[in-house]
Parts: sequence; C-alpha cells; structure tokens
Amino acid sequence: GDLNNIQTLIDQNPHKDLLFNFVELKTLYSEFENRISTIDLLNERRDDILNGLIHDLKTPITILVNHLEDATDTAYVLENKEAINQSLDDLNSIVSDIISDKFMMSKKDINLSKILYREINKYNSAFKSKDLTIKSKILEDITVSWNKRDVARVLRNLLTNAYHYSDNGTTVYINLIHGKNSYDITVTNTGNPINKEDLTKIFDKNYRSNTTNTEGNGLGLYITKLLVEEVDGKIKANSINKENTFTISIPKEDA
Repeated sequence: GDLNNIQTLIDQNPHKDLLFNFVELKTLYSEFENRISTIDLLNERRDDILNGLIHDLKTPITILVNHLEDATDTAYVLENKEAINQSLDDLNSIVSDIISDKFMMSKKDINLSKILYREINKYNSAFKSKDLTIKSKILEDITVSWNKRDVARVLRNLLTNAYHYSDNGTTVYINLIHGKNSYDITVTNTGNPINKEDLTKIFDKNYRSNTTNTEGNGLGLYITKLLVEEVDGKIKANSINKENTFTISIPKEDA
C-alpha cells in the first residue's frame, strides 16, 4: 500500500534520486490526506444519519399522541388500530436500527406508490386534529430503485413539516407525477410563505428560520436531502404567496 511505498522511498538514499523521491513523497502524502478527508466525511455522514434516525422518533410519537388524545372510547381505538400499530412498528424499527448500527440501507426495486399511500393514511387522523385535510394524486404502481425505510422517512419529514407549518383548516396536497426524466413527489401546504433567503438555506444542516416559532433542530430537511441524494435524486422548495411546495425528483431507471 501507500505506507509501504513511503518506506521504500525512505530506504532509497542515492542523491541522484533524491529530487524524484521528494516529488513522489509529496504525491503520496497528498493522496494520504485525501483518503483521511474521505474517512472524516464518511464518519460525519454516519453521524448525520444517526441523528436523523433519532430525529425520526418524533414523527411516530406525534401520531401516537394525537390518537391517544382522541381516544375517548374503545370504538375509536379499534377504528384506528392499524395506524396505531403501524406507528408502534415504526418506533420499534427506528430504535432497532439505532441499536444495531444499521444506518444505511441498500437499494432495490420498490413500489413507490404503495409506500406513499401507506404513509399518507397514517397521517390522516393527526392532520384532522388541526382541521387539516390531505388530498393526494398518486400514479399507480410506480417502481423506483430505493428502499422502503428511507422513502417513508423522507415523506414523514415532509408531512411533519406540513403539519407544523400549515394554517388550520387548509388542505395539504401530495402528488406523485411524471417529470421529464424522473418521478416527482410534491407536497404543497398553505401557511406562512418561505422567504427567498430561507429557500436557499432551508436544506442546510441545523438551519432554522428566524421567522418560525416551531421548535426543532433544523435536521429534518437536511436529512431528507441526504436520503434523496443517496439515490441520485434532487429536492427543491418553492413558495408563491402562501403556497409552499417541496418537490423530490427521483430518476427513472430507463431515462
């Protein structure tokens, strides 16, 4: 490896090779520094993913709390049994991933449409507690190369964002549509407009807008961006008047 090459160069003492050896040592040192930097970035990425999983714990807890606040009788619990059980499963899954160090998931072909439907259904009752309505237009049986857990995490972060920042009595629109060379997921809510400065920084790590009163650590959208970029996707935000739209573009495999 590189360290053996360095040792070999040190052992070569003839003066006529000295200049050459220093040049090659400089090249090897530069490569060594680059590799150390790569390791540092990987460690930082690992920490970010771990922090993201911890951040994700808030979402199923929010759903459970909303159900429990409305659970005035057994009939309500039975009616929402599936959503409650799914939230408990989500909690268990996230905690298991944290304990087992299983932060990164491999990609495989998944039915994106079915995962979106499932996540949307879990949020209906929580949104109703704020007099919010969810309307969706989802293309059927869309397959992408990703993994179920990260798709769910991305949508949960965007829905949690819409939940906290939507005006009461408004509608949140969730669509899965054809882009030019991608499948696009859009989440649109009505609330305080996102100013231009925030639009350029909203996906930065730990960024918090000065105009928001909602508690948080600025990790949700940053982690969402990381997860989308893991599959060569893109995410952007747009704000017109009081309509805020987040768009995720996932490349089509045949594009």
